[in-house]
Amino acid sequence: MRDPSSDTPHYAEVAIDVPLRQTFTYRIPKNLAERAVPGCRVSIPFGPRKTVGVLVATSTATNLTSGTIKTIQAVLDEDLPTFTPELIKIVRWIADYYRCGIGEVIAAAYPFPVSMHSKNIRLIGLPIGIGIETLIEKATSKQQKAVLEFLKQNDADIGTRHLASATGVSESVIRGMIRRELLTVSETTKIRRPNALHAEADQAPALTAEQEQALNTIVHSMNNKGVPVLLEGITGSGKTEVYLQAIREVLDRGKRALVLLPEISLTPQTARRFVARFGDVVAVLHSGLSVGERFDEWWAVRRGERSVVVGARSAVFAPLSDLGLVVVDEEHDHSYKQSDAVPRYHARDAAIVLARQVGAVAVLGSATPSLESAYNAERGKYDCTYLRSRPTSQHLPTVRLVDMRHRPKDEQIISIELRTALEERLANKQQSILFLNRRGFATSMGCNECGHVLRCPNCSVSMVYHRRDRQLICHHCEHSEPEPSVCPECNARFIRQQGWGTERIVEMLQEDLPGAHIVRMDRDTTQRKDGHQLVLDEFRSGADTLVGTQMVTKGLDIPNVTLVGILNADGSLNVADFRASERTFAQLVQVAGRAGRGTEAGEVIVQTWCPDHYAIQLALKQDYRSLYDREIRLRRNFSFPPFTRLILLRAEGENEVRVKDLAWQLYRLLSERAKGVTVLPPLEAPLYRIRNMYRWHIALRARGHKSLAQLLDDSDVDALLTRPGHKLRVAVDVDPTDTL
Repeated sequence: MRDPSSDTPHYAEVAIDVPLRQTFTYRIPKNLAERAVPGCRVSIPFGPRKTVGVLVATSTATNLTSGTIKTIQAVLDEDLPTFTPELIKIVRWIADYYRCGIGEVIAAAYPFPVSMHSKNIRLIGLPIGIGIETLIEKATSKQQKAVLEFLKQNDADIGTRHLASATGVSESVIRGMIRRELLTVSETTKIRRPNALHAEADQAPALTAEQEQALNTIVHSMNNKGVPVLLEGITGSGKTEVYLQAIREVLDRGKRALVLLPEISLTPQTARRFVARFGDVVAVLHSGLSVGERFDEWWAVRRGERSVVVGARSAVFAPLSDLGLVVVDEEHDHSYKQSDAVPRYHARDAAIVLARQVGAVAVLGSATPSLESAYNAERGKYDCTYLRSRPTSQHLPTVRLVDMRHRPKDEQIISIELRTALEERLANKQQSILFLNRRGFATSMGCNECGHVLRCPNCSVSMVYHRRDRQLICHHCEHSEPEPSVCPECNARFIRQQGWGTERIVEMLQEDLPGAHIVRMDRDTTQRKDGHQLVLDEFRSGADTLVGTQMVTKGLDIPNVTLVGILNADGSLNVADFRASERTFAQLVQVAGRAGRGTEAGEVIVQTWCPDHYAIQLALKQDYRSLYDREIRLRRNFSFPPFTRLILLRAEGENEVRVKDLAWQLYRLLSERAKGVTVLPPLEAPLYRIRNMYRWHIALRARGHKSLAQLLDDSDVDALLTRPGHKLRVAVDVDPTDTL
């Protein structure tokens, strides 16, 4: 007779947050068998310590020797497993494709302390079954009577501190009333919700013919095999309204939706549009929230209380079941790629895979699609639909190119053309946006006598001068030093400032445009909680000019903005990156699209020292198709993506000689084992030292990802990648978007 217990899982595969591409086998004790299910968090012994892992699979047998297998000590999840099956599946794919530990991906997906829990609060109310007049008769002071009258009039339970504040009594008075049973105490869970989730309800407008066609393309994909849809639409063409009505279709089918945005700054305003349309079923997930807000939003999604998730890159890890639609807005944006920490994943690509895994539709929207996405549409891998006009009478802004070569000294930063245009907007009570992708006051400081430049002691870069704080700051490691009064090399007093950033632009404008209300939006002004929203609210409420970095280039829809000034259009061209022209074009088109979205015509003034460069010339005409045709030919000729796949290996360490030796050792081994893979010789990274770590790059290139994966799976190669030596490490960046 068959033993029925043979079908009961006895072993668990557990993912632990360590940099190893494997799971660990543990025995499931009988008393935990019912609760030890995939997705739950478990307490386990790991080496000499106890830690927490996530159970990702169970089995009835194992090839390991029984005596070597340790036992799960506790299951930490009470009601629901923390991770859904869908989330475990995409986590596994990210760990495999981006070559990192599954536990490392899980830590990124659920970035909360083990001790984190919902916030319970005590509420004070009136006893049930006792009349208010009877309670007032029992009261022994005017303060007690005031508390009872307040609760009678407001007819709602309230926290102790708020009740004391509202009635002007001390908390000790309230505690005394509780002891005398004049008041009751109940405990409830406080849901910490983001400030963005408040908006007046709106109704869906009628779609234009182009929008209707775009929606039909998405619905057709829903009804068929879920082919990804590329929605290419000019700025202001109403892509968000298409998303909204596609989500309504998904919700009506009993499914749920995920919307990814490239910038935290976009999330509050976009979230409000979704809340206005769908109400409390909308959740927001991004790193700008408090930990408590993120925790409560995450678990509300997990419990099925939210059907629409709006968030930045990490929202791809939202624990959504029954997913029907994944939207990636501004899909071209490189902010979707996490390059500086594990897992080095691309949220757009992960979203496409997630949609495929669960049978949902992925919609990629952009006015300037990435070449990879446009190429996939051209080959038929994606469906493609277009929005070529704005839905109202709004026209695209006129664009004026200003050649900054040979300008007099007082026009080196702001040309007379731009200054005049700003004055006109002030006179007409219209608003302006100025874009410069450099923060701080001056990009460097140096000595006029000996030429010494003040550099970061930890990184191979100069430090940026911030005048407000009188500090020199490294924008890579955040090292700071006070502004020097003399040169640290020769003691000369002639310290000059070189270059300029957003802080200096604001100071110049305040001098040139007295009385103007100018606000700044960059990392320095948006670090505090809700910082992005506070700056935007100030601008919307009547500020004249917004000066900012790339945060102001996308998503902003402010009708009174009629002028956009681009101060250094070619700044992103001078980068050692094969995507430089594509990125410059996209950045210029995106920021230009912030102008003229109301009833008044918009104007864009583009200042550049490279007026003849094709990326700038084509951006002036918003001619994406010509940019694509030219770039795709170059990519084909030089064997760059999308015609090849890349992996960047970065050897890092504190000892310069040992890092170089490791890079060459790795290069020789890879060259020896490579089949169908081009291994490029090691080079010093453009940013050679960051946070006291020296860096060397090795680039791998192949026709497909499979050849690259097979090379890195070689046992000797894998050993050198994962165990390179004492105080050495190798970062593996699959499909890199940043080569610095």
